[in-house]
Amino acid sequence: MHDRESSAKVGERDVAFFAMEGEWLHQAGLAVEVCDENFLLKTACDLEGHADNAAAALFGGLQLALKYVPRDPMTVLATIEKTHYPTPFDIKKAKEAAAAVAAAGGAVSPLPGDEKSPVPSPRPGAKHGGKVMKPKTGDDAWMARGVPIPDNLKCVLFVPDEGMETSKAREVLPKTVSLADAVFNSARTALLVYAMNTAAAAAVVAEAGEGGTPAKAAEAVEDVLYRLLQDAMDDRLHQRFRAKLNPHLEPMKDAAQRAGALGVCLSGAGPAVLAFVMEHHCGEVAEALNTAAAECKKKGKVLVVAPAAGGAHTVPFAQERDDDGW
Repeated sequence: MHDRESSAKVGERDVAFFAMEGEWLHQAGLAVEVCDENFLLKTACDLEGHADNAAAALFGGLQLALKYVPRDPMTVLATIEKTHYPTPFDIKKAKEAAAAVAAAGGAVSPLPGDEKSPVPSPRPGAKHGGKVMKPKTGDDAWMARGVPIPDNLKCVLFVPDEGMETSKAREVLPKTVSLADAVFNSARTALLVYAMNTAAAAAVVAEAGEGGTPAKAAEAVEDVLYRLLQDAMDDRLHQRFRAKLNPHLEPMKDAAQRAGALGVCLSGAGPAVLAFVMEHHCGEVAEALNTAAAECKKKGKVLVVAPAAGGAHTVPFAQERDDDGW
């Protein structure tokens, strides 16, 4: 392995190989099931340390990913029972099964008020025998949920010829961030999800309504994103620190927005620049980025692409088999 290879590439490559091996074994009848999505996501994130690249590479599009501690089954069942939430399974039998897991040494907490169970709760802060029980690192799980992207929203990218080591881009970041900056970015994440969901819904309503057309759907999307997207893409955690390594960012950001881009940012750690653009403005934004690049004396290429609808997947292929069936 090349020592300059990024952790993202290494982690995603290893998971891809693992997934392909699982698929091949499954097709050969040597494995009962192919690795499911949750397992692949956890494997990729454990290798890389975060889900920034792994979730999008595995599932495609815009992904909201996070790490969490799964709720223990007995607590979930108690909540369902108290709220009378309709379920397709028998609560009593489910509780018996969970209790059996606990009796066998599994990490299942007792029901609220049940003091007979000797099994401590793995929930953070839960007290048992004067001690605070904390979940093990291995109990952590990863979750990824896709955020809808309107069909007529495209990406215009400026990709410099000269790349940049991720490690170099990380060196300029501060070791800690202020509470105000953390809150600022958290709010923008929520706003981004809201903007994309609202725009996607507006497109459906505009096209499905009386006299609806794809053009009206595009107008509805643009109206929503024009008001929300750039604010949602504002950042205080990394772009201002990495701007010194990417002096082309601000000129390109201004040029793209003047040409009709709805939101512009540094792509990952840089040096590429990403602009979200309505399809009918892609040509103007691409030209603006090329002009800005020339003024900055930054060599590179401009790409107009659509967000991927799907992520990594295996593609069946036909090949000649040997006598032994392989």
